[in-house]
This record gives sequence, structure tokens and C-alpha cells, in this order.
Amino acid sequence: MSSFDIAVVVSELNRLVKEAFIDNIYHLNGFTLLIRLRREGSTSHLLIEAGRRIHLTWYLAQVPARPSQFCMSLRKWLRNGRLVEASQPGSERMVVLQVSTWAGTLKLIVELFGKGNIILVDAGGEIRNALQRRRMRDRSVVPGEQFRMPPPSGPDLWRLAPDDLARLTGRSTSVIRALGSLLGVTSPYSDEALASASVEASADASSLTREQLQMLHASLQRLIDRTRSGRYQPLLIVDAEGKAQDVIPFPMSVYSGLRAQGFPSFNQALDEYFMEFSRAGALQRHEAELTQQLVEQQRIVEQQLNRLKELQRVADEGSRTADLIMANLAALKELQTLIVSLRREGLSWDDIPKRLAGVESLAPQPLIVLSLDPSAHSVTVRLGDVELALDFLRPPREEAERNYREVKEARRKIAGVMAALEQAKEAAMELRSRPAKGKEEERPPQRRREEPWYTHFHFFRSSEGFLVVAGKDAGSNEVLIKKHVEPEDIIFHSEAPGAPFVVIKTEGKSPGEPSLNEAATFTVCQSKAWRHGFGSSTAFYVRPEQVSKRAPSGEYLTKGSFMVLGSRTYLRGIPLRYAVGVKLSDGEVQGVGGPEEAVRAQAHAYALLVPGDEPAPKIAGELAARFTSELRDKGLIAPHATIPPELIRQLIPAGRGRLLETGRS
Repeated sequence: MSSFDIAVVVSELNRLVKEAFIDNIYHLNGFTLLIRLRREGSTSHLLIEAGRRIHLTWYLAQVPARPSQFCMSLRKWLRNGRLVEASQPGSERMVVLQVSTWAGTLKLIVELFGKGNIILVDAGGEIRNALQRRRMRDRSVVPGEQFRMPPPSGPDLWRLAPDDLARLTGRSTSVIRALGSLLGVTSPYSDEALASASVEASADASSLTREQLQMLHASLQRLIDRTRSGRYQPLLIVDAEGKAQDVIPFPMSVYSGLRAQGFPSFNQALDEYFMEFSRAGALQRHEAELTQQLVEQQRIVEQQLNRLKELQRVADEGSRTADLIMANLAALKELQTLIVSLRREGLSWDDIPKRLAGVESLAPQPLIVLSLDPSAHSVTVRLGDVELALDFLRPPREEAERNYREVKEARRKIAGVMAALEQAKEAAMELRSRPAKGKEEERPPQRRREEPWYTHFHFFRSSEGFLVVAGKDAGSNEVLIKKHVEPEDIIFHSEAPGAPFVVIKTEGKSPGEPSLNEAATFTVCQSKAWRHGFGSSTAFYVRPEQVSKRAPSGEYLTKGSFMVLGSRTYLRGIPLRYAVGVKLSDGEVQGVGGPEEAVRAQAHAYALLVPGDEPAPKIAGELAARFTSELRDKGLIAPHATIPPELIRQLIPAGRGRLLETGRS
């Protein structure tokens, strides 16, 4: 992304997600983060890839089952923080996300130049953590040290002066390259500026006239003004086949006449552009991996063939040697006896071979003594056309039996090698057919579904089918009561302080006692009674017209607070028992939480919780493993599929509790 692209993205982020709260952070891979943001009942997802891109995404991402250490650190400092502002330092290829948190205003600094980095800096400018920890000549990016900006890549484009362009004439290179190296202005913005100024891109920068420099400055200033205006017309430039070629925030003359696809925001255009390139890159990586695997399988086949040949040679030679020994056993025994007796008579080792001629004539096949090695007790003979080295202190039959054993072992190994060879050949054939199969089965990336409004709140379906919704915080409390309550609904609250409002969406129907009791349970479990470890608590309900934002004279109602007027219907002694579980919907595993009766009616596996001090991540990890096992046993999910603990963790009230028992649907 260029400085221009970043400026447009920052402008849109401040319009689309400023003041949003950080729900969660995911470390998708080495350089990529996904931040889930919540604002006024809607959810957005910010994708950050260090050194490459930052934009909102509307595509589903595969979230790792376990967060990295860096991710856990970011969650600790930033989760539930409020995004105050996104900014770009000058025209640098950097984005600074200011987040108001419990620890003050922190900065998440995204570097999009070079290899990139993501750095967390506290209110005092000290580095808390960094994706890539580095010590460089001009600065160090290490936790505990003060954050220092990198050296400027050039003059600030947003304050570009005519004199800044005069420096181009000192470069003995093409003007388009000089724009990139001196000002950081790259294609297509450099092409557009040069075309507007009627300057050839290949012209020598050192030959630019004063008039050309003035025209170039004016054309760059027009691009800068359009970038900083906040009014965009994003376009995805595509080729004749509809494949993405570039993405721009507003129309440019250099792309006039080419096909283009419009988008409501530059973030969406970037999302589409990078998704297409990510798919192409993933396909290339997949094909490269297949090629590498195929080469490896071919190597294995060749290795097995060579091994097979060697074992066959060993078996053939061993069998022939053993047969020869057995066929000439008498002559070889006589040879052995004679060597030993001659040595006992005092003959030297050099003279003994001269006395062995008589034995040679006893063999059924031509037998010639070639040499003696007294140190190894070895006599080398030729039987027919085969040379044998025999131990003259051991019976020849033992030598034959040893060879027969080796032949047997070689033939056993041959059978194993042949089976392995067939497997390797089958694997190679499967790999050759896989690229074509992959293209046939290629599925387009999945966009995030438009979620119903209530998914941005705590919610459940009662055992009678009524939707029950609760606020998550003061802001969502405010939105719930002001925007989503209708006259026929029922509003619950708890006598315990710090409780959200809970609404039964009746749709004109009358909820029965089960739904009222379940809504009351939901209310007390979402209140501070859970955090304080109460065994039971009291809830009440009223009609919508009894809830008012008008405070008594001289008083003020804070955000998320309302006045409740008139009589109330109380439900006392409500036990704090909360169920969390999982269900399958359209083949997707979803988390479900609420009163036991409601969860039991829809979950394929669930567990009961009561107030306690066990942290939610620990409970979630245990239940995720347990639910995964149960759903696998029932054949509801694939054998290799797992349920992420995060799906369970976000359902647990107040972030802690105690596991009571496991239920089965």
C-alpha cells in the first residue's frame, strides 16, 4: 500500500469504526492480525498484515485454535478498549491506532514499509510488545525501550513544496524512478501525476525544466487534495477476464478505457483486491507444495527401486553361494582340515598353499585356492566362477547356513519394499491428479454473513422459542432500549447492581412462565451477582412504557442507565445456574449460552456453570475438548475437526465461574 492508499484507509476507518470497542484479537499467521470491533450494535473486522496492508474485511478467516504469545499480550492490553482514532504520521507508510484502555491510551503502530511490524506502545511511549523485535542502527524495537519513529522516507507529501521537487533534477535516472526513490510516490499515482503534467515517465529526471517541475508539483497537489478530501469513488481495475489488476480510491486517467468495478468504500475495494491475490497466491503455493511432494514421492520410488535391486542381488548371490558350498561340502571340509593339520606340522603359511593341490581335485566343480589370510582365519577360493572367503576354523556348513539366513532375510525385506513401492507409486499418481481435482473443487472464499441485529448482544432463545436479548455494556444497553424495544416487549432487570437490561421480544405473543423464568435467570446471571458469587438473586420485569431516559429534576442519567417507573413484577430466589454448549447450524458449530432449559432444547452438548473463581479460558479449554469429543462420537463433525475454546469462552458470564456438570442433548 502506498502513502495515498493509507491516507484514504485511515480517513475511512475514522468514519466507519472510530469509537468502536475491541471485542477480540486473532493472530491469523506470522504477519497478520484480525481485530474484531463492535460499535453501536454492529461488528466490523480489521485486517492488518505487517508490511503489506490494513483494511476492513468482509471475508471469513480461519482463526487458530490457540492464540500466539503476541496475540495474548495484545488481548491483555487492548481487549475491551475503545478505538479513539486512526492516524498516519505525515505521509509515512504507517498507521497508528490509538486505543483508550484500562491502562491509559495505548498505541498500536502498524508499519507497512519493508518487512513491516506491529508495535504496541504505552501512554509514556514505551514499547510493550512487538511482532518483530529488532535492533537496528537508527533505532531498536524491543519491549522496555522508548519507541522511536523510523527515519523519514522523504519529504512529507501532504506538505509538499515546489523546492522538494527541485531535488529531482539531482537524480540521473528516469523521472518515474526518481519520484519513487525521493518522494515515495509509486504507480499508479506517479503515472497519473506525470501524465497530468505531460512529462514522459522515461524522461531523465536531471533534464526536467522549471516549467515541468511546476506542472508536476501542481498535478501532485491535485492528487494530494483528492486523497485528503474524504470524498472517494473507489474502483477495482480488472482485465478482460475479470481478474483484479489494481485498486484505486478515485478514477485516474491512466486507467481510462479499462474495465472497473465500483465499491462503496476503499476498504471494500482493497478487501476484494487482496482476497483475489491471496487466493491466487494460495493456489500457487498449493501447486508448489504439490510439485515438491511429487518430487519427493518420485525420489522415494527411485530409492525403493534401487533398494529392491540391491536386495534381489543379495538374495541371488547368497543363494548361489550357499548352494555352491553345500554342493562342494566334502572338498571344503577336507580343505579346512588339511590347512589346520599342515599348520600343526609346522609348515609356514607361505608353503601351505603348495600342499593343497590334492584337495582341489576332490571338488565336483573347479576349486582353486587363491590366498590365505592367517590373521582372519580366512581362505579365499574360487568355485567355478564364484570367489568365496571361508573361515577355515569354522565348518563350511555354518557358512552355507549363514548365507541361507541372509537370503531369507533379504526376501522378507523384498516383500516389504515391494509393498512400500506400490504405496509410493499410488501416492505419486494421486498427487499428479490432485491439481486438476483441486481446480474442480475450488470453492470461492466465504463472505461474512449479514448477522441479525441481536447477535451483537447477549442473547438466547427460550424453550418456548422467544428471543431474549441483553446488553453487553452501557453502550449496548442504551442501543438495546432505544432502538430495539417495541411496545409489546417485556423488559427485565436485576435488583443486584451492575446488571444489563434484558428484553423478551414477544412479537405480539404472550410468553409463558417458562420463558419468564428463563429470562429472569439470564438477567441475574448477567448481573454482578455472578461476580460476587451469589447462589440466588432477584429479578423483576416491567413494560416498555415504564422505562424512561428522563431523569428527575437536578439528576443525570449516565449512558446505559434508565429510570424504571411504576409497579414491578418480582421473581425472587432465582438460582444462578448458567448453561453453555454448542449446536450445529447449516453444518457450522455455534456456541449457545443461557438458562439450562433453553440450552438443553437446542444444544448437541452442553455444561452447567455456577459462580466461581475458575478463569473462563481454563473452563473454555476443558469444555472445548469435551464437546469436540462428544460431537465426533456422534458423527456430527469430522474426525479432525476441533471446537475453538474462544467459542465457549465468550459465553461464560463475567469471565469466570465453576463447572458443575456436563449435560447431553
